[in-house]
Amino acid sequence: MPLFSSEVTSLLTALPNETLFSISSRQHAFWGHSLARKTSLLLYGKAQGGYGIPSTM
Repeated sequence: MPLFSSEVTSLLTALPNETLFSISSRQHAFWGHSLARKTSLLLYGKAQGGYGIPSTM
């Protein structure tokens, strides 16, 4: 699923010194998804491990 699908209405701006995990978690809560898998697919194109940079390289 592409990053900017029709389901992605808005992306949050990172706070100063915020980690990728933190902004991913806030984005998940903002979108209100019941499953982390859905947020991960929208943000990273994978169902798991999107915020763990080494796992996606």
